[in-house]
Amino acid sequence: MPVQAVVRNTGSAALTNVPVTLAVSGATTFTDTKSIANLAVGSSATVTFTAYPVTATSGTNQLTVTVPADGLASNNSRTVTQVVSASTLSYNVGNSFVDGAGVRAANTTIAVRHETSKPATIRSVTTNFYGASSSGASYQLLLFAADAPGGMPGTVIYATPALPRPANGGADVVPIPEIPVEGTFFVGLSNTTANSLAISYQLETPLRSGTFLYRLAGAGSWTDINTTGSSTRLSVDVTLGAVLGRKDAIGAGTLSVYPNPAHRSFTLALPAIAGQRTAELTLLNTLGQQVLARTVPLVASGTETQVDVSSLAPGLYTLQIKTNREVATKKVLVE
Repeated sequence: MPVQAVVRNTGSAALTNVPVTLAVSGATTFTDTKSIANLAVGSSATVTFTAYPVTATSGTNQLTVTVPADGLASNNSRTVTQVVSASTLSYNVGNSFVDGAGVRAANTTIAVRHETSKPATIRSVTTNFYGASSSGASYQLLLFAADAPGGMPGTVIYATPALPRPANGGADVVPIPEIPVEGTFFVGLSNTTANSLAISYQLETPLRSGTFLYRLAGAGSWTDINTTGSSTRLSVDVTLGAVLGRKDAIGAGTLSVYPNPAHRSFTLALPAIAGQRTAELTLLNTLGQQVLARTVPLVASGTETQVDVSSLAPGLYTLQIKTNREVATKKVLVE
């Protein structure tokens, strides 16, 4: 996303052709200057700089915006710090939050835009919640492709069951079973009860467009929060991982699945993998919702483990087995 700055004329005379400069230093070096044609006394203008390339995979950037010197030097520049990470997508600046935001209506969804510069997988989503909540408050976490008109959230590519909101607030880390993403996607949080989720936020003026959205229950379209006059930069972060190989084999062996309807379980025959003692097993339903998660042993060639599916409704499920190198998938029919 490009850097934006708000410039306000607090002087006693109108200004013309005001140069505004962005200088990035630290892990990345970049400079860009834009001009404000006219700035009346007491008025403000939003300057959007050219999006700068983040060349480093990690480190810290200092972003400084300056205007020409005048009679009050104390407000001619402002600097913010940006932490660059190859594995974390976040809009947070520091760890302090102003308050919590949300809509007190069931099935209202808030969505936060994120973007990757190369193929990756989502390993977890961390949402910071502000303060205590009403008893029993819960939410569903969703991942949306940005494939609706205008790059809005569209197809649901992953969804969790209802999750309890932390009763006293704080960070809630939700593991994600290596869902692949590339480019723009959205993380959504949908109320499953009539309680405001009170997602922690920091202030951002102006609030960037196309990034923080909400959709009321039953509404077909999304509303950009920056059009409401709000300055709530929501704290919904994503942890990324490398793209894993995807095939029907794990290591050098083959994954075999044997449904056992009579006992409502199935057996996995898993090969041994050098240096790998366990694998992560996940079952997803047809909506992409995680309905079962287990850690299974890989201690010897031909190791078998029984997986109880007696709590699941009959139907077709996707089984994922993840090691530190690959994700293998199979369809499993529960009858």
